[in-house]
This record gives sequence, structure tokens and C-alpha cells, in this order.
Amino acid sequence: MASLVSAQSALDAGSWQLARSEFLAVAEESADPRAFEGLAQVAWWLDDGEVCVGARETAYRRHRECAELVRLAVERDELRDRLSEIESAIVAQVVRERRAGASWGDVGRVLGMTRQGARQRFGHE
Repeated sequence: MASLVSAQSALDAGSWQLARSEFLAVAEESADPRAFEGLAQVAWWLDDGEVCVGARETAYRRHRECAELVRLAVERDELRDRLSEIESAIVAQVVRERRAGASWGDVGRVLGMTRQGARQRFGHE
């Protein structure tokens, strides 16, 4: 299975034909705009203007088509990072509350879960 990494490595090494076949395989498998960008670079080195321009046009079109998906993926990743930060802060606060004498029932009530659920979730901390 071809990958963008192996295709880019072949391009960086000046293995134009290998890079061409790798980028083509990735483009056919995924329609990833980066594969078309790489194909355009290889075509330029191989002096194939028609493929070069066609691949650039396809890359541009695919980037535009993917723009909303990319935006949403970035937003998802940012939210995932923020959620991880919040989860860590909750764990740290539960530890502080327990050290200060709060019961598992107290912790559970605040977090909207049962005493047993709070102990199972945070008891190992």
C-alpha cells in the first residue's frame, strides 16, 4: 500500500518514476489533495506539463472540497485537547477534595454521578 510518506521520500530522493507511481496510488486510493500536489511536482521534474497542470488543478479542487472537513477536524482536535485538559483538572480537584475530607458521595453529587460511580472513576487517583 502506497503512502504519502513513501511517495514524498521517493520524490526527495529524486526517484521520479517511483514517486509518480506512489503518488498515483495514493491519489487513486484516497483522492487526498496532497497526493495530487506531489504528483504535480513529479510531473514537473519529468517534464510532463499536461499532468503537472492537471494534478495542480485537481489538488486545488480537492483542497476546496475538503476545506470544511478540514475545519471541522481541526475544531474536533481542539475540543479533544480542551476536554483532556478539563478532565485532568477535574481529577486533580477530586484528589484535593478527597484530601480535604469530601466523601465519595459528595464528589458524586457534584459531578452528577453516584457515590459508587465517583469512586470507580476517581478512586485510583
